[in-house]
Amino acid sequence: MMNSVAVQMLISYHQSRNRMLWDAIEALGAAAFDAPAEYSVGNIRNHMVHLSYVDAAWLHGMRGYPRDTFAWLDSARYADVYPTIAGAKAFHDTVAADLWSSVTAWTDADLLGAPPGLNEARWQILTHLVTHGVDHRAQVLRQIHDCGGDTFPQDLIMYLWEQAKQ
Repeated sequence: MMNSVAVQMLISYHQSRNRMLWDAIEALGAAAFDAPAEYSVGNIRNHMVHLSYVDAAWLHGMRGYPRDTFAWLDSARYADVYPTIAGAKAFHDTVAADLWSSVTAWTDADLLGAPPGLNEARWQILTHLVTHGVDHRAQVLRQIHDCGGDTFPQDLIMYLWEQAKQ
């Protein structure tokens, strides 16, 4: 079981690596953002919008709202709703701030509890968000590399070493 300090560290790691990924995407530009990709959810845009939607959906549930009240966007419409890097990043930034606001407000007891309609404790769901993020960031990092962009290691231990130096 995790306490609020450990959960906040994991979410901070998750969000810091997402920010680094956005920096790498912005450096590459729109052509790479839209470049076709067949694996998983597709191109870089689809991965990044998917990550934000999944974080937002789970946050919605962790706040106790019923699943059928979350407004999912069909992935076929991602390019229409988020046609630019800036638009997709703005959506990400809003979700990230919302998630951080909740995570820093939840107590240890809140994190141990399972919200109505969910079987897992909040700390378990938040751990899932982090591991889900690692998976999709790895896929995007590969796409960035294939487009000639600069990538970075996303290891948790390296994040912890960075934090220890600050």
